[in-house]
Amino acid sequence: SEEKETIPKESNEMKYIEQWTQLKFKEIIFDSTKDNWNKGTSTFDSIVLKKEKLVFIVETTENITIGGFIKRKINFIGKTGDNDCFIFSNKNNQWNKYSIKKTNKFDAFELYTKQDPKLFTFGNNLIIYKEEMKDQSYVNERNCFFDYGKERNVLLGRIGTFSIRRIQ
Repeated sequence: SEEKETIPKESNEMKYIEQWTQLKFKEIIFDSTKDNWNKGTSTFDSIVLKKEKLVFIVETTENITIGGFIKRKINFIGKTGDNDCFIFSNKNNQWNKYSIKKTNKFDAFELYTKQDPKLFTFGNNLIIYKEEMKDQSYVNERNCFFDYGKERNVLLGRIGTFSIRRIQ
């Protein structure tokens, strides 16, 4: 197996995420520029299964960074509940974190099978598709699973689809 990349210590995004999680980054376990995330052959599920305290960072083609954190171990394909789950966004150098609503904690994160067109979701608010449909990934703010307060269009500055440049 290929050696995994370590995290750059000066990374701005790491500073905020480490502060929010109270954890230090060790390594990148999946990188969409190197690892397979195609429908039917994706290695993503086998890489994240049985792991805990994971951060998913998605870079869009619009230069917006969005993602999420799940503290609980992902024991199986399907939904994983987590009280500590959150999603985040960096638009225009403004970092924001949105915690899971306690009423939605059982639907915090979902990992999909190799055959499914979806790769993973955070609640029903951040939906990430596999490589062939990466431009169909989208953010949804209807029936929010995360606490946005009175803010709207919090992740991308709009709702709707976006295209993925990279997933880590």
